[in-house]
Amino acid sequence: MPKHNRFDKAITLCVFIYIFWMFFYGLIIKFTIFNSTLFFLKTYVTDAVLVLIIVFSLAKKSRLTKNQFFFIAYMIVVVALNLTVHGFSDDSITGLLYTVRGFIAPMIAAYCMLNVSIDRKHIDKLFDFLFAISILFLVSNTLLSYLQARNGYQWASQFYTGYSFYGKDAYSKLRITMSRGMLRAPGISGGFTSSAMYSLISLALILTKSKNRLTKLVFILLAAISIGLTYNKTVIILFAIVLIMHLFSRMPHTFRYMLFLSMGGLLLLAFIVVVSQAGIITDESGLTFSTLARVEFWTSIGDVVSPLEVIVPYNMLEYAANGEGMLACWDNFYLYALFAFGIYGLYLFIDLSRKIVKVNIKKSSYNYNFYIYLAIMFFLAAIFNNVSNGKSFLGIFMLLNGAIWKFNNEQRNEKSEQL
Repeated sequence: MPKHNRFDKAITLCVFIYIFWMFFYGLIIKFTIFNSTLFFLKTYVTDAVLVLIIVFSLAKKSRLTKNQFFFIAYMIVVVALNLTVHGFSDDSITGLLYTVRGFIAPMIAAYCMLNVSIDRKHIDKLFDFLFAISILFLVSNTLLSYLQARNGYQWASQFYTGYSFYGKDAYSKLRITMSRGMLRAPGISGGFTSSAMYSLISLALILTKSKNRLTKLVFILLAAISIGLTYNKTVIILFAIVLIMHLFSRMPHTFRYMLFLSMGGLLLLAFIVVVSQAGIITDESGLTFSTLARVEFWTSIGDVVSPLEVIVPYNMLEYAANGEGMLACWDNFYLYALFAFGIYGLYLFIDLSRKIVKVNIKKSSYNYNFYIYLAIMFFLAAIFNNVSNGKSFLGIFMLLNGAIWKFNNEQRNEKSEQL
């Protein structure tokens, strides 16, 4: 096997392991919790995979691009600044590890993958495996979510850990909570937010690759049940958007653009209404309470953070995933990136995202529709949902796009030359 093909195989295998591990993380907790060594190691498998992707990508290309160099150098400067300001305490080191795992490592891996052209054969194999995993995940996740919702939080918590708990378990880190008197089913992934988002990602891939209408209908129903049982309003809205886009995907471009503009207008109107009501509705049992609470916090964010952090991001460690207040209240990836990494860090993320979207959702691109759905999920979920901040979704989004970016870019250039 040629050297470059070995790297292609290794990179795509790592991407598959990463996604499989995240999708079935709840089951992995269940099967390792009674062995302290395995339980400890299982947490760092995806971190090791990201490191391997970076190593394999650099080994294949044997050089850093300008963008890779600037991103890595900037992150080193930000990390050094934060350690200087906050010291080398246990809390600082823990916050640094969370930040590296949740944002820095997935971003570096994506930047490195954009420099590597993976062979079409290995890309096809990766997505064939992911298609099978999507089917397995939706079927098993829907079944388990139903059992969890029917049997309640005690059964759900005991299923994973062998003991009953409510809220966040100190040892397993699982979170079992209720919403409006109903269990928010954590599903096979072990978290209600990730269960909903992974159900939608799985459905998007099935809708893209399956040619059978009955098959599509069955998995739309399974996804609706699986997502509905999590009571995650953000993903329920995203599910509706993806479904509408799929149903109208074969319609004329003019009608489709009018539909999208109408949807965008309605979403903007809804957002304006929500903002106008922030601070008025305080009923915690209301459907819009969590959204209003977030918007109200965003409007007063200048009272609790310093504008200087946008220029000099010296509080990155306080906003790590182990933080007690700020990140949990924000529930907004863009604000997190802005204050944790500064305006330049946010620019680097937006610039990488722009390149990814520009290439991967062209009509002639590989799995065109899937990447449209994935981009919409990510950029909209990032407004109201923490799943966009961290390896649970940021990593998946970046790795999937990175795996095919160079291939799509080369295909586009070849077609331009032929024209």
